[in-house]
Amino acid sequence: MTQEIKIDDLFARIDEELIILSEAKQKGEYKWFDFIAALRLLNDKLQSEVHHEYRKRKVSRLVNVFNDLFHTVVQICCNRIISYDKERKILTKEWHIKGGESGERTIEENVAPVWQAHYESLKLPEENWSKQCDVVKFSYLLRDCSDKNDVLFEDSRWDDFLRNGRRTDFRDFFDMQLDLDKCKISFEEYIRQLKAERSVLGRLTKADHTFISKVAHFSVKKSYEEIQRILKALQEQGFVSNDTDISTFYYRMTGQGTPMSNKIEWIKKGKKRKNDISKSSLVYFLEKFVKYNVDQTSDCRNRIAEIFGISLSASTITRSSNCEYKTEIDNIVSA
Repeated sequence: MTQEIKIDDLFARIDEELIILSEAKQKGEYKWFDFIAALRLLNDKLQSEVHHEYRKRKVSRLVNVFNDLFHTVVQICCNRIISYDKERKILTKEWHIKGGESGERTIEENVAPVWQAHYESLKLPEENWSKQCDVVKFSYLLRDCSDKNDVLFEDSRWDDFLRNGRRTDFRDFFDMQLDLDKCKISFEEYIRQLKAERSVLGRLTKADHTFISKVAHFSVKKSYEEIQRILKALQEQGFVSNDTDISTFYYRMTGQGTPMSNKIEWIKKGKKRKNDISKSSLVYFLEKFVKYNVDQTSDCRNRIAEIFGISLSASTITRSSNCEYKTEIDNIVSA
């Protein structure tokens, strides 16, 4: 059974493929990725998801990137037939290119038997250009690349949109109000910002000597919306810092998605010991919501230290049954 892809994972996959596309012409290779299919899948998932501002902005930017890739003409290619060699069955064409690689070139190509009679009947050279086609950024970036399709999409309907100059920007495709004008961005600028964000994150983790662990997480079987609700409730009641983002909390709780920072900041102070973090409330939360059997083993303490940055003592674990925030956490978990 195929594992269902999460929205944040889909965002990450699209970003990764767009980076590959941006480097395709330079490297001469590209692994095929169907942008249309990804946007369709994204739309299907968003129908049943909460439309928070991060996702709204992200989708708006991706739609603008799609528009720029497929509606921005970087050059125009025209060709005419110069001659046809009846004996060798070879056709000679003259290409005239305007735009990214302006110039003229002459090419020869073998003619399939079904077309040989047609070319023999032509009066050559032809006086007019025989063909004109707009080359969008997408095609230009994939020129001379290996391992790519000859068509833009598997769905011929979208090929027709492009070939006939019919525009679509997916504005009405998503069941949410997109901010396309506010989030206007080109493909090149999106890639530049994406790489800059990754570079900053990489420098921060390197400088702090604390890398995001792909091991330290729990395996809560809850939806993104439920995890988001829990985080919001914890933040509203002061258990978790507002600086803890949903991507990190979601990953650390479920093991799904991509974390944007290393740890969940548990900041709740005790009712009696008002200057100290309430570690017993953290233990109680893990037992109630995560269903995690918190014990005194080093593996358990190391996992909690990695996820929350909190060191637990044996006495803290022992007295968790006397947690002073039981009612508050019970209400959060059972709401």
